[in-house]
Amino acid sequence: MGYIILVRHGQARNNVEKRLSGRMDGVPLTDEGRQQAADAAAMLADMKVSAIHTSPIERAATTANILGERCGITPQTDERLTEIDMGKFTGMTFEEMEREHGNIFAKFYDSDVAIAHKGVETFEQVRKRILHLLWEVNPGPEADENVVLVTHRDPIVAVLSEALTIPPQNFTRMNVENASLNVFAGINNSLTLLAWNLVNPSRFITAR
Repeated sequence: MGYIILVRHGQARNNVEKRLSGRMDGVPLTDEGRQQAADAAAMLADMKVSAIHTSPIERAATTANILGERCGITPQTDERLTEIDMGKFTGMTFEEMEREHGNIFAKFYDSDVAIAHKGVETFEQVRKRILHLLWEVNPGPEADENVVLVTHRDPIVAVLSEALTIPPQNFTRMNVENASLNVFAGINNSLTLLAWNLVNPSRFITAR
């Protein structure tokens, strides 16, 4: 069985600042984020990875390069893995966004038309592009290799929502950890979630 492994980028400066960076340039991984990516690479090292596809955004591409170096694979960039276009909200902190516009994330998952009017990509658009790529690269049940997709939180949420058949709104209370491995099997046009938020266990210990 071949698996599809979605990896969120390591911790980046926008995560620390709690800022909506969207697709803006100049948002690198932190030192902690690089270590998270290295830990993820160590987990992938023995998982027969045959290809790595990555978002073009710096924080994801850097993560993919760290994974690729450990796995001996050159990552391939694919725009379908990119971050959401946050439109007019790009650069705002979460606090500023909440104060001025309310809960944008809830509106995003509800596909509220007000979001699109602000230039924000809709959740349905994110879902379509990530699932199109996922089925395109799916190794399939007969394969003895795995494919890695390095992306951002909400593209992963879209796949989780599809696999678990639960509304995306539920994920406002669920996290996708930075540099976590999220493992899926795709069989007969149906997704099965095998693992979610795989990280070095020490991260949960030190976080408490």
